Amino acid sequence: MDNNIEKILQELYVMDAGFKSHEAKLKTLLSELLQNKPDVKLDEEFVLNLRRKLLAKADLMQSQNASRFPLKAIAFSLSGLMVVVLAVLVGVYSRQIKTKQLPATQPYIFGGKSDKLLNASVNINKVSQQAFGKLSMADFSPVGRGGGGAGAGAAESFSSAAAAPTMSPDAKVAIMPPITTYSYVYKGGEIDLKDTELPVFKRVKGLGDNFDAKSLLKQLDFGSIDMDKFENTKIQSLNILQDMEYGYNFYINLEDGIINMSENWAKWPNPEKSCQDTQCYQNTRLKISDVPSDEELINIANRFLQDHNISLASYGQPAVADTWRQEYENMSDKSQAYIPAIYNIIYPLQVEGEDVYDPSGYKAGLAVGVDIRFKKVSGMADLASLKFESSDYPVITQSQEIIKYAERGGAANPNFYMQGSREVKLELGDPFKVYVKIMKNDGASSQELLVPALIFPIKNRPAGAAYAHKGIVVPLVKGILNDQATGGGPVRIYK
Repeated sequence: MDNNIEKILQELYVMDAGFKSHEAKLKTLLSELLQNKPDVKLDEEFVLNLRRKLLAKADLMQSQNASRFPLKAIAFSLSGLMVVVLAVLVGVYSRQIKTKQLPATQPYIFGGKSDKLLNASVNINKVSQQAFGKLSMADFSPVGRGGGGAGAGAAESFSSAAAAPTMSPDAKVAIMPPITTYSYVYKGGEIDLKDTELPVFKRVKGLGDNFDAKSLLKQLDFGSIDMDKFENTKIQSLNILQDMEYGYNFYINLEDGIINMSENWAKWPNPEKSCQDTQCYQNTRLKISDVPSDEELINIANRFLQDHNISLASYGQPAVADTWRQEYENMSDKSQAYIPAIYNIIYPLQVEGEDVYDPSGYKAGLAVGVDIRFKKVSGMADLASLKFESSDYPVITQSQEIIKYAERGGAANPNFYMQGSREVKLELGDPFKVYVKIMKNDGASSQELLVPALIFPIKNRPAGAAYAHKGIVVPLVKGILNDQATGGGPVRIYK
């Protein structure tokens, strides 16, 4: 018991050195508290809640008495002292409790119910109309696309299997295939548009009010430098390395409230590391027969998420990104095609019952990469805080205006003819309503927005062609459709 009293005293002295002058009184009080503590089984969640409430009570008492008593004297009112000591006492006992894992069904990523940092359940706060400013066509550049392995975004990604220019027989002149451009024609039915306003959602950045990065920084003693001497310092990100075989590298963006994960490369095998010649590299190449079924890939991702208590409460049914296969089919000599080792499984974010898409018509949300060489999850992207603000915007109600816009190529795919190119007509089917994820950038900062839109599926999508879009996206917000900015460029393939 004496050891516990000493630990509690040391914490009190850290809070305020003035407590030392009251050491005798504190020891008596602590001894009584420890002797009379109830014999109850504590868990981590109970301890954290109690400690936070006690400290909040102490802060309230301090603010109420600040005008009448000197700051250091406040805690030594009878009730004030009891509250502060109890809070520290709870903190000491909390470190003696083995950390309890949350059940897989708990909709929080870490922390207890009241001190969560990332909330895996969508939380929406209504704000005033058009609170996020004017929305422009320039905001509709593709987001969440790029490199494989769930490390570069959370939408379907492309491998590097795209066709390249062929060489002439004498290997001296590269022959560029003809360029193909696309036009669109609507082949669906009537479009029923009743709403005159629809919500736009803005994801609130950061880890919430319960995370105090400044306090975390103050707890770090660097020895050779006193960070307290630098004003307005803050921690923007954390990098956590799992130091074990098949370990992971976690990058936590504290300002954006996003966690990304990749391999700890030093702890993962590399089949090509010892290769010294071309033959060795050829022997390590994957074949199409090495690619597992989509069901097996999804099962690997699901087990990982369940084993690590990552909630899917706000995500839809997963699917394997298949853009690599489209590029594979486009290769004339498939023996030379690059078969990627990592495959993204996309869990689409759902807001108000609607799936979220990117501007190219692919589902967007949480991406989990699976390395088929080892049948293990190798990365994860966009595990984000799901707190949103909602603001109503006026939307288009004239169906012919929307169809006309879709036939022009939509938001991310403006269509125009290029002289000398081969034109292909694509048919558009009946649209369905979604929310499209865009990044609105004002030069100094960016906002992640979910904008109501229609996606027109392409009925005769080119087979075996490196065509980037899965559907034609038409945003419904009036300001976007009225924007004259074209952006982008022609959709082209090599054929």
